[in-house]
Amino acid sequence: MSPQRSVSSENLTNPGDSISYSHSAQSRAGRAVIKLLENAQDIASIVNLYRDEGYDFADLMIRQAAQRTASRILKTFDQKLARLDGVELLGTTH
Repeated sequence: MSPQRSVSSENLTNPGDSISYSHSAQSRAGRAVIKLLENAQDIASIVNLYRDEGYDFADLMIRQAAQRTASRILKTFDQKLARLDGVELLGTTH
């Protein structure tokens, strides 16, 4: 994010001084925070499958991303992963 004005170390030590960011910089920051929260929610929702059931972490993250899309179905060759809701084995239909 680029501040609208230059900032020196002197400015940062003055009490009450603030940095102003452009609207587009604030929007980018907001989108980044939302993405970070989505990732945290994804990780929280898959940690038990990863730890207790032995599913591949990357596969579980891809499944979570697929569930946020319009199709919501992940196609895979992985027979174990295909046992989960929202995942279909390629070459078959449920």
